[in-house]
Amino acid sequence: MNGQRIEVKFQPGIADGHIQKISEKGYASSHPEGKPGDLLINIKVLDDPKVERKGNDIYTDAECDLYTAILGGNISTTTFFGSFNIKVPPNSPNGKLFKLSGQGMPIYHSEQKERGSLFVKLNVVLPTNLTEKEIELFTKLMKLRK
Repeated sequence: MNGQRIEVKFQPGIADGHIQKISEKGYASSHPEGKPGDLLINIKVLDDPKVERKGNDIYTDAECDLYTAILGGNISTTTFFGSFNIKVPPNSPNGKLFKLSGQGMPIYHSEQKERGSLFVKLNVVLPTNLTEKEIELFTKLMKLRK
């Protein structure tokens, strides 16, 4: 409206495709009395290559070395809400999904400030550039498994 600046505050958890209505801040040209109409803002949430949003839940991946996947231990992952430690139990397979309740997106218009869940998929990273000793140990492990 004629270069007027309007400050808009969005509620946490607003989703793609939501229409935000700002009363009486639209153009007045179509109103018979010349009063301003409502301004409608169509929300477009940009994609993030590291996370996927499904409703109020967030999905992401975390890398884990082979030894932690087999023996158990801790890994960490980071989202735009902070860093999270995940306890990896022994013998965790590649692709295992961990659920962290209450660590996802804020639920839109939630008075209790509830949030969805964060789902973290385990990506086991195999060791590379093995030394002769490591190859020898892996060979011994392979023979023990047969």
